[in-house]
Amino acid sequence: MSELRRVIDSGEIGEVVSAHASFCQNDGAGACSATLETGIYCAQFIQWAMGGVAPESVEGVNFRLHENGNDEHISALLKFPDGKHGTLECSLRNPSPRQATICGTKGVIEVQFPFWCPTKFTVQGMTGLGSQTWTEKKVYEFPLPDITGEYNFVNSEGLAYEAAEANRCLRAGLTESPLFDSEECLAVMQVIADIRSRWEK
Repeated sequence: MSELRRVIDSGEIGEVVSAHASFCQNDGAGACSATLETGIYCAQFIQWAMGGVAPESVEGVNFRLHENGNDEHISALLKFPDGKHGTLECSLRNPSPRQATICGTKGVIEVQFPFWCPTKFTVQGMTGLGSQTWTEKKVYEFPLPDITGEYNFVNSEGLAYEAAEANRCLRAGLTESPLFDSEECLAVMQVIADIRSRWEK
């Protein structure tokens, strides 16, 4: 993710104006909340793509509830300052490509599956009349840490980066990481709470 942040900050795709993420899988409808299980990854990614700025509002929420009351398929529009926006979709009822897209004024970044712990993304310039002048896709690839073992989920080796950052903060006497501080964490949770308020009483 640090390489993705570097590309965004470099201005290669211009100013980021929208971000889109979908995390849907068909293995647990009704077992738990889709918003809490997979939607939180979407909300965090979109807010992160916007530089950590919290959305002003959550709008256009569409949802389907399981018969037991758990949300199983959700979509929502996040409204950010300066007319920027993000869209998210999460589900435990159906699969999706589980990719993410960041759109800027000069081009697009596509983050391949799994967008929440990627090893590859592409950057493509799109300019000119009707944004029809496209550059060749530039591919960025980076390996996972060389850790052996059995894992339940794809790219779990990447959790070593989180452990290393937590260790760095502890050694430095920090109570939180500047890469994702408590204010940003609470903002993501507020998005999830706002979405769930549409059906929770």
